[in-house]
Amino acid sequence: MINENKTLDLDELIEETYNKLSQKKISTLIKLQNEDLTEIYKEVRLFDIYGKTWAIVKGKNSKQNDSLFNKGIFAFEFTKNEKETKEQLKKRLEKKIEEDDFFPNSIIIGKNNEDIYFDRNGRFGNEMFMKTNPEIKKFTSKNLPKHYHSNFADYLSNTILKILEPNNRYFENFSLPKANSKDKKNYI
Repeated sequence: MINENKTLDLDELIEETYNKLSQKKISTLIKLQNEDLTEIYKEVRLFDIYGKTWAIVKGKNSKQNDSLFNKGIFAFEFTKNEKETKEQLKKRLEKKIEEDDFFPNSIIIGKNNEDIYFDRNGRFGNEMFMKTNPEIKKFTSKNLPKHYHSNFADYLSNTILKILEPNNRYFENFSLPKANSKDKKNYI
């Protein structure tokens, strides 16, 4: 049943989806300290999902710039080292986030115009698009443009957990294709 009363804008939807993930799966919260990163990424959560460790990061660029995208959630596999200190773990995570390209590992991207975007050339974007596109109309507010029913965050978090399953056949032969920035069919 769709909750018609509570709606979320895109910022709230991304925040709520990220929070729902931590409610559904036990995670370790790591607060970032690298000043170059904390402008966009404040924290990372490490999740053990179906036997793999995933770092899931929520980011938001608060600067007003010409970038088409300014918020989102991305994920990457991360190998824990039980011998390292929390400080060493944090530094390794910060380095990985700095070195990683956001788009190939993005799960949900928010555009400046408040559209939801899935990078279909990325590791997770195509499957997120395929699972979400048929359902989006159910979760879109009829009264407020570019607002979503609050239970869409629950749907998105369940979808994220599903695509991170190691038995997900979509990733068996996955390799990143060359990015095509002119592909306008990546968002809904």
